[in-house]
Amino acid sequence: MKRQSGRLVNFEAWHLQWLNADNINGIGLANVVDEESAELIEHWSHSWTGIQDGKIVGCGGFTPIWDGVAEIWMYLEPEAFKRTRLALKLMKHILNDIIKREEYHRIQAVVLKDYKAGIKFAEFFGFENEGLMKQYSVDKEDFYRFARTF
Repeated sequence: MKRQSGRLVNFEAWHLQWLNADNINGIGLANVVDEESAELIEHWSHSWTGIQDGKIVGCGGFTPIWDGVAEIWMYLEPEAFKRTRLALKLMKHILNDIIKREEYHRIQAVVLKDYKAGIKFAEFFGFENEGLMKQYSVDKEDFYRFARTF
């Protein structure tokens, strides 16, 4: 049996429909990605979709806020980490490549207050917790603001 490898393609709004909303892990965007905002992200951000074994396992990217500053976002299926080292190495490469190419001096993200895996993920990539944002989402959930500066 031939082992398929993972690959990245340019993000398209419809890709989010193929993720299991009850099963995804995410950082950024405060859970407000609907069809309209996904289309805006498709056109205004540097975003990608991860495909593994022929299945969409994650989407993520950088949405510029102003010169030098961007919001990072990511939605990942648990399968995205089937090969954890490869996944983390690829994410780190993409992160550093886009930061350098776009000359960002700050990238930031929000993480749901009780989402321990998201907090651990942000910290793993060198993000610093800047504090609690109370009732930040549409559903009045509390989020932490994480940022990384260069």
